[in-house]
This record gives sequence, C-alpha cells and structure tokens, in this order.
Amino acid sequence: MNIADDDNTGLDLVISATKPNAAEPATAGQYTISLASGKIPDEDITVTYTMSGTAIAGTDYTALTGNVVIPAGQSSITVPLAVSDDDLIEPAETAIMTITGGKSASITYTIGANNAATVNIADNDNTNLKLLVTAISRMR
Repeated sequence: MNIADDDNTGLDLVISATKPNAAEPATAGQYTISLASGKIPDEDITVTYTMSGTAIAGTDYTALTGNVVIPAGQSSITVPLAVSDDDLIEPAETAIMTITGGKSASITYTIGANNAATVNIADNDNTNLKLLVTAISRMR
C-alpha cells in the first residue's frame, strides 16, 4: 500500500526584504526566503536566485553566491546583505534578489508571486556637501 502525502501541494517559495533599508557604512539589509504555506520540509531545499538593481555586487555590497539552503525542519532562511562603504557620492541604490528555482532531493518547488524583494542602500557620502573655490596665483 502506498500512502500519498497531501502536504507537498502549494509549496511556493516566496521572498521578502525583512530589513529593506540598508546604509553605508555598516547597516546591513536582509532577505527572507520561505515556503508560502509555512509547511516544514523533511529535506534540505536548495534555492537559487539572481541579484540585480542599481547597486553593484562586490562594490556596493558583498557579492552573494546565488544559492542558499533552507535546512530540513525549517520553513525559511534569512540572507544578509552586507553593505560596503565607499567614498563615492551617489544616490540611494537598490539590490534586488529574485528567486529563480528551488528543489530538494525529491521535490521541485514552484516560485510564488512574491519572487523578488528589494533592499535600498543609502549613501553616507552625500551629506553636508559644499563646493569650495580656491584661487591659484601664478607668479612670473
């Protein structure tokens, strides 16, 4: 006799920005990837994602690997976005994580409607900016 599992339906992977406001020099952002149903898997789930937005990986934030594992027994995982401090005067930038897939040893998970989340990175170099004029004299 085979016993069918009715808990493996509607297993959408979704994402949210649980700390959507990051800032230079050291205020990190954070994403949370979870099962929309809140059900608990008995196998590790490998979730793949891409990063996009106006922020540059390796320059504005520490580059992420493109995959994360939701461990068996958990319904979600957090992914921190470590901000890099620079001396560039720039507007706020975005780091967008988009889920592209998810699977465990025996189940391929679907991607839910909430498949992308944005962390906004504020710049700390654009405050109190003053232009200075200096005169250079040339003697002959």
